[in-house]
Amino acid sequence: RVVMGTIARRSIAAILVAALLLRRLCGAAEVAALAALLFAVSDTHVQPAAWLCNRNALICFVLGGLAILAHVRWRRRGGLAWLAAALVAAAAALLGGEAAIGAFAYIAAHELFLERGAVARRLLALLPYALLAVGWQLGYRALGFGAAGLGWYQDPAVDLPGYLAAVGERLPALLLAQWARVSADLLYFVSRPWQLAWVAGGLVVMGGLGLVFWRQLREDARARFWAGGMLLSLLPVCAAFPMDRALLFPG
Repeated sequence: RVVMGTIARRSIAAILVAALLLRRLCGAAEVAALAALLFAVSDTHVQPAAWLCNRNALICFVLGGLAILAHVRWRRRGGLAWLAAALVAAAAALLGGEAAIGAFAYIAAHELFLERGAVARRLLALLPYALLAVGWQLGYRALGFGAAGLGWYQDPAVDLPGYLAAVGERLPALLLAQWARVSADLLYFVSRPWQLAWVAGGLVVMGGLGLVFWRQLREDARARFWAGGMLLSLLPVCAAFPMDRALLFPG
């Protein structure tokens, strides 16, 4: 009961943080409410919510979401205290696991698509997060974490060509899992022809989504933010074996 209670509290916290993010950045309250409901009931979030070994993903998401909220507050209203809060939350999220990199994706998307002003100024706002990520990665390596020599895990810092090849296969499969509910977990448990067909199906879905949302993406910066954040947050996910449980931030 204690374990399940802890998981339930973290799941509720994740839903609340997602709802706060959506309310802050979606505009219309009814749109944010519907989006939060879809996030709460998504079957791709079952494992992080129910599997004890994956509970750190909820910690990463909650703390990473708070980092995004603090960053948005800092950029809209100023105050270095909010920047400090964002960096502390982001650092704590990284200590929870690599999944926290997804928060950095949405912070970058915020600067790319929602902030106005000179490009140099927007890039400068990302510098503290870049330094934090570099420091975390140096500590990560120094402590002996990471994977090498395994086909299922492609570290871009160790094998960039292998990672880029993995992105070409895994990104369409993960998008298919997110948008069409075709689980990515079995991608490498089927024969190569079926894998290629799987990836092709993902590319078709990506193209179809682009056509359906093209006008909205062209006219609405908030749509570009959400789409950009989703795609950027999928890139670090592609370094690992494709699994639906990695879709908290993309979702």
